[in-house]
Amino acid sequence: LKVQLKPLCRESLPAPATSFATPAGDLAMARLRRTVALCLASLAAGGILVAAAGGKQRTGDPNYDTRMVSFSIDQGHYAPTFTPNWTEYNVTLDNSSIDKVRFAFMLASDRYADGEAPMVQVDWVTLHYNISVPLIHDVFLAKTIAPLTRTLTLTISDPKAQNGTGRTEYKFHIERAPAMDGITRATSLNVTGADGQQIPLAKESQGLAVAPDQRTFIFAVSAGHLPTARIHLNCPDIPGVTMIHGENTYLPRDEVTINMLDAFTTHVPLACSYQDNRWSKQAKVTEYTVLLRQHVQKAAYVTGRLVMEPKDGWCETVQDMTNPVFKGWVGDLQKASKGFLCRTAKNVSRLTAFF
Repeated sequence: LKVQLKPLCRESLPAPATSFATPAGDLAMARLRRTVALCLASLAAGGILVAAAGGKQRTGDPNYDTRMVSFSIDQGHYAPTFTPNWTEYNVTLDNSSIDKVRFAFMLASDRYADGEAPMVQVDWVTLHYNISVPLIHDVFLAKTIAPLTRTLTLTISDPKAQNGTGRTEYKFHIERAPAMDGITRATSLNVTGADGQQIPLAKESQGLAVAPDQRTFIFAVSAGHLPTARIHLNCPDIPGVTMIHGENTYLPRDEVTINMLDAFTTHVPLACSYQDNRWSKQAKVTEYTVLLRQHVQKAAYVTGRLVMEPKDGWCETVQDMTNPVFKGWVGDLQKASKGFLCRTAKNVSRLTAFF
């Protein structure tokens, strides 16, 4: 019998006899056989298989071993270090462009008798394989900008085992890093006025669909859109992504309401931010600027425009300045046959003339 015994068994063996042809030798041989039998029984009770020299395991054996001896991957890294009895591993892919990982699983080809190899399943699909070479399995990953997670299940089992016994199940939790260049890139931007109508982009500005790398957008606000605007900057709807306006943080699909009466042109800084310490120590931020520019159309009967800052008041055109609709001093324009009437409650107001 060819065996490899633990120190405990070795210590309990009798000293070897110089000759088994004597009565003392017969006694030593009997003691040797009895001690080895006890050691083998002890090892078998602990789940350790001891086979006869040249012997192979067969399916249906109570001690049929379904553990693999090693595995490897061609991308990324895994933890913890492989041991046959440890059945759960984390596979990390730091490159977001990886779309395939090749696993190589190695079984002990010298462990089993001919035709007595275990059944192997990946994600519950039975594989046909040659036990003398590594079992190759490719895992294909979808292309996304978000972090990707997936679990691969490898099951090695005795095909003759009953009630789900005689098998070893390994799990590989795959994690792939997000695409940091795109995870904070807004998917769309639109602005609506207080009247519920969409405010158009100014002629000198293009939308995200046409210019995805553009960071400043100008919108032409008309009088009907006043006094507020609602900005919809859609950041990617991914865990960890938020929209930022000033010191406030919003969900990626939230809207920001802006008062447009405070200035003729309103600057609105916005940003899409991503924070996940698993992949980056610092937040990834893409900044955008929205300019809400009020547009005053020229009346047909005047040659220019007179505009007052919205925070100061407003101006209107009239055809007959000899009978103004309100009492107040409006300068030399009172002597004209047509001109502007401006209302303000401030002592100093800014007027802008366009010709």
